[in-house]
Amino acid sequence: MTTQEAVNKIDSEADKLGEQGQIIAQYIIDNFLSDEQSAELVENKTLEECIKELKNKAQRQAKNGVAMIKDDTVYAWVREFYGFAEKAKSEKVIDLFDFI
Repeated sequence: MTTQEAVNKIDSEADKLGEQGQIIAQYIIDNFLSDEQSAELVENKTLEECIKELKNKAQRQAKNGVAMIKDDTVYAWVREFYGFAEKAKSEKVIDLFDFI
């Protein structure tokens, strides 16, 4: 599957799932669909399955029917579901004036 095909697949799935699906789809597209290897990871999984898995995980953490899950945790669950490697985050912004 090409990167563009993966983006199209995720986009079309998100259109059917409302705001939740669109937010997760945008996260996937912006952060992971930049190469063929990552694109292959979305080929056999659906965004709907991903959201069901997220809901199941949240329900397991709920107390008295309420769960408050941090965004970072939800995005980690998305990465886990699809098998994406976590992108390295830059610890410090490099200012070019430091080198002058």
